Amino acid sequence: MCESNELDLTFHLFICALAGAGAAVIAMIHYLMVLSANWAYVKDACRMQKYEDIKSKEEQELHDIHSTRLQMSDSTPTHKAHALVPPPCLASVIRGVGRGGGLDNRH
Repeated sequence: MCESNELDLTFHLFICALAGAGAAVIAMIHYLMVLSANWAYVKDACRMQKYEDIKSKEEQELHDIHSTRLQMSDSTPTHKAHALVPPPCLASVIRGVGRGGGLDNRH
């Protein structure tokens, strides 16, 4: 058969190859774990960026609405077009209620 030196060398080479293969498997598992963690981080960051964009747009819209209302309240109406007038259908109902009639009372 084989001499003991060749058998020892073969056994040692087999153990080294087995350890190398084990290290390669562990490295691949580690790589996959890091890859999935980074993917989850990027996905979460993307969602957070979308949320921040929507939030800033809503804040800008609220600021625009608030500043528009302030500008409208600062300006005094110079003619009757700016005054609040109820629509004609409500004006007739209001007039009917003012004369003692209710909503069911047709005049």
